[in-house]
Amino acid sequence: MRFEEKHKFFKRAIRNTQNFKNVAMTLATKHQKADAADKEAYNETPVGIIIIGEENSPLNPSRLGIILEGNVVFDGLANLPQAFCVLFGLTYALHLDYPKYMKNTFLFVQQVMFNLGKSQLPPKIQTLKNQLEE
Repeated sequence: MRFEEKHKFFKRAIRNTQNFKNVAMTLATKHQKADAADKEAYNETPVGIIIIGEENSPLNPSRLGIILEGNVVFDGLANLPQAFCVLFGLTYALHLDYPKYMKNTFLFVQQVMFNLGKSQLPPKIQTLKNQLEE
């Protein structure tokens, strides 16, 4: 995390707690709890792109990261298209299967948008492609 983001976290934490006795311990405890909560959420995520930054601007995040099999494997990407391409590259390079619940989404992006793989599309993806071309 960049310095500005950490500083913002600590300023917000001390402002919300209104505890000015033993500030260092309060901030350390808050930070450890927040970090542990993030790691628990990551452990449940097989594949994903995480948005790091302001909560009120998800379309323009300050940084992005990639989660594979519950671990943040790439951090500090500049924009969403770059993160998406890196995610596909890692999936290909590491020979990972697409998650079952997102398989059609990944196949659509791979075969229609990136034009990679088989030329024969599954019926659901072919229907979506035809609808988008109209």
